[in-house]
Amino acid sequence: MTIRLYPDVNVVHLLRERWTPAEFDRRAQTREVTLAVGMHVVYELARGFVGGLRQNEVRKGCQFLSEIRSVEYLPPAQDLVRAELSEALLGVPVISVLSPINQSATRLELTRLAHGYGEQAATFIGRRESAVDTMSPRIAGANQRHLRSLRKLDFDAFRRRVLPSGTGALRKLATRFGMEPPPAALWRVLHHPSDFPTLTTCLNAQWRMAWTATRTGAVSGKLDDFRHLVESARCNGFVTNDETLAKIVPQISPSCRCLSWQDFLDILM
Repeated sequence: MTIRLYPDVNVVHLLRERWTPAEFDRRAQTREVTLAVGMHVVYELARGFVGGLRQNEVRKGCQFLSEIRSVEYLPPAQDLVRAELSEALLGVPVISVLSPINQSATRLELTRLAHGYGEQAATFIGRRESAVDTMSPRIAGANQRHLRSLRKLDFDAFRRRVLPSGTGALRKLATRFGMEPPPAALWRVLHHPSDFPTLTTCLNAQWRMAWTATRTGAVSGKLDDFRHLVESARCNGFVTNDETLAKIVPQISPSCRCLSWQDFLDILM
């Protein structure tokens, strides 16, 4: 059985520093591991060009992802969210995968980025900036005004208190996709979270931002981390070398096992 593991951006760089694409593929194929790369990983790599951060390192990361074969490029988070909303509405699983032509297009995009950013990276980043709003810090800001009485609770207790508000959040999300699921479908998501890991992760991420805002008065700056967790929610594991992020992954994405870089090495060695 193939294990689908989603790498954080820091893990992409650690992988390409340790192995060539061919060396990684040999290990991954022997151990039946597939690297599940989310579109937000590609976006973060490309954004490194605009920020002027280690552009040579960014190109190497893009090149590594474009050359490995033990890889599956994942659909955007919006497609995963839409699929689970449809499943809640219809009562049957809806499979969401990136088509072969779009898999090839993503590989080509990475190849172009690997050879320099120029207009290619700027165009790619511009498209993605308008498409990464599955969640927004504005939600946390709005909740901050209404949830001050809960600011002394830990996150688990906070989440239990705000759980009933999940139907409203899901209804707003569905409206953005032109869908109108009945209350029974929304309650199904809340009471069977493991059946809807992407929606569950999306809600938990928004509540985590709200919890942070009520306690500190500031909106969380971890949107990129949360978007990675939404994209990886249906994978077998999320791999990160960020110890702070690793501590909160079980609270945000309970269906996806969090692996450290060392855990990942142990699987591949």
